[in-house]
Amino acid sequence: MLPGPHLITGAVIATKIGSFSWPVIILALLSHIILDAIPHSDTVDENDPFNKIQIIIIIIDLIIAVSLIYIFFKDNLVLAWFGAFWGLFPDFIDQAKLIFPKVKQNKTWQFFHHYHGVIQKIKPNWFWGLLTQIIIIVIVLAWV
Repeated sequence: MLPGPHLITGAVIATKIGSFSWPVIILALLSHIILDAIPHSDTVDENDPFNKIQIIIIIIDLIIAVSLIYIFFKDNLVLAWFGAFWGLFPDFIDQAKLIFPKVKQNKTWQFFHHYHGVIQKIKPNWFWGLLTQIIIIVIVLAWV
């Protein structure tokens, strides 16, 4: 899934709970797993993770997500970013291989990477895969 839905969902969870706490961390991490299990389009190409199209899509998604977080949570940005960070954290771990190639030899990381890929079974075409993510963002922001 693109970073935006994870960031926004984590921000909503943190601001709804209203504290920098373990429940926020746990729920934001769980939200990542739940969102990744929903059929969606993704940009990660294991063979070429830095191609121009992927980078452009991720940058656009991040600009939109950051803007929405600022607009909806400008009175509580620090807490919103706390939740957003934890909502996206599993992707940081999964993509650690790009910065630390030796992590691929770590058994714990291999298990996590395998599980992170297994929950993302259904890959719809780009239109439907992007539409599901937009719908998720609208629903989550409506909760605010």
